[in-house]
Amino acid sequence: MLIRVLLLLLTGFACKSVFAGQVQYILSMDTSLEVLNLSVCFKNVRSKHLESNVRNGRKFIRIHPRFGHWDNNKIRIKKLDKSGCLPYRVDLLAFQKQNKRSTQRWSKISKDIFLLPTSLWLWLPTHYNDDTEFALWLKKPTNINVSLPWAPSTENGRIYPFKPEYFLTKSVFGRFQQNKFKKGSILFDISFTNKVDDVKRKQLVHWIENAVAAVSTVHGKFPTNYVQVLLTPISQGSEAAPYAHVLRGGGISIQFFIMPEHPIKNFIEDWTAYHEFSHLLLPFIDLKDAWVSEGIASYYQYLVMARHGVVSEEQAFRRFWGGIKRGFDNYHRTSGRPLSEVSKNVRRYGAHRRVYWTGALLWFQADLILRKSGNSLDKVLAEFARKHHPEDDTMSARELSKVLDDIVGYPLFVPLFSQAQDLTAYPDYRELFNRIGIQIKGNELSFAPSKLRKALVTPVLESPLQMGNTERPSIQP
Repeated sequence: MLIRVLLLLLTGFACKSVFAGQVQYILSMDTSLEVLNLSVCFKNVRSKHLESNVRNGRKFIRIHPRFGHWDNNKIRIKKLDKSGCLPYRVDLLAFQKQNKRSTQRWSKISKDIFLLPTSLWLWLPTHYNDDTEFALWLKKPTNINVSLPWAPSTENGRIYPFKPEYFLTKSVFGRFQQNKFKKGSILFDISFTNKVDDVKRKQLVHWIENAVAAVSTVHGKFPTNYVQVLLTPISQGSEAAPYAHVLRGGGISIQFFIMPEHPIKNFIEDWTAYHEFSHLLLPFIDLKDAWVSEGIASYYQYLVMARHGVVSEEQAFRRFWGGIKRGFDNYHRTSGRPLSEVSKNVRRYGAHRRVYWTGALLWFQADLILRKSGNSLDKVLAEFARKHHPEDDTMSARELSKVLDDIVGYPLFVPLFSQAQDLTAYPDYRELFNRIGIQIKGNELSFAPSKLRKALVTPVLESPLQMGNTERPSIQP
C-alpha cells in the first residue's frame, strides 16, 4: 500500500503526457545502515534487464529469485510485484568488508558513513525511450543524512528527478556533518565525510561559497543551480586542498580532499576550488580532449580570484605566469608529440602540466581575439550557458568548437581547436603576455599600464552571490 501511495505522488511530478515513460525508484534505509532497500517501478517502460557500470557491482546486490536473477553482470527481470516494481537490496556490510583496505575515495570513511559510487546502488534499465522521466523518492530516518548528486524537486522535498546517464558521481549515506542551504538561486549540499569541529566547518562552508561566487563572475551566474560538494579530510598533504575532482553523469559531484588544520586563509588563497568550479563552465568534454576542459579551468582560476578580490591583478598574472612556466618545463617530456596524443595519454606521459597550461594559453588566445572585436570569452560562455548545461551529454572538442563559432558568428574556435590537435610546440606565451602589457625578461615580469589586462580581471556582471566584507576573512597580500 505504501508503495502505491508513493507511486501516486511520483506519477505527476513532471509528466509530459499520459504515454510518457516513467522509471521511479524508492530508496529507504534504517538506522543500522546495513542495507539500502530499493524498488524500481515502471510506467510505460519495458525493459528485461537492469545494469550498472560498476565493476563487480553485483557482489553487493541482493535480489529475490522470485523477481529476478543474474544474467552475466545484469539483473534479468523475472516479474514485478503487485505495484509494478522490482525490489532489490544493496548490502552495505558486504561493501564495507570488500573495501575495508581501499583508499578513502572508495571505501566507508568512518564507522557510520558510506561514500559510494552512485552506480553501485542505482541500477538502470537497459531499454527506455529518450523522453522517459526518471526520479527517486527518498525515505530515511531523521538521524541519517544522505547526499546525492541531484537537486530535489522542491527545496525540502524527497523527490529527486535525474538523468539516466553513465554515472560517475558519488553519494553519501550515514551520520555525517551536512550543510544544506540556499543562497541566491543556488542550493548547496556541502557534506563532510570525516568530522571537523564546528568553527572549521563554518569556515570551510564559507570557502566553498566564496569559490562559487568567484566563478560566477565569469558571466554573472553560476553554471548550475545545485552544488553537491564532498569534503574529505585527510592526514597527509602539504597544501590546504591537495587534491580534488569533478565527477559527472546524470548529475555533478565535486570532491575535495582537504587538510582541515590549515588556516582558512590558506584555503581561500589556494587555486583548487576556483579551478574545479570553473570546470562547470563547460559540459563534460571527452577525455581525449582534456586540454579543452583543463585549459579553461586553468585559464580562469586566477582571473576569478582577482575578480572576487582574493588576489590583486598583478598577483593573478604572476600566478598565471607561474603555471605557464610549469607547463613549459613539463612540455619537454613530450616535445614533438601532438597535443591530441598527449591529451589522450596524459597519465602515461606524465604530461598533466603541459596539457593544462597549453589549453589555458589557447583559451587565453581566443579571449584576446574576441576582446579585440569588442566581444569576450565571458560573453560567449554566457550565451553558451543559456542553451547548454554542465549536466548535458559529453561533447568533443570539435563539437564544442562548432557550437562556440555559431555563437561568435565567424570561424574562430573551429580553426583554433583544429590546429591545437596537431600542435607539437608550446604556444608563444611571450607574445600573448605582450598584448596585455606584460614583458617577460628571464624569470622577471614587468607590468605596463593596460586596459586590456584590467578588463580580464573585471567582471562584466555582479556575481549572484556576494559574501560581504563581514563574512570574508581578512587576507593580506
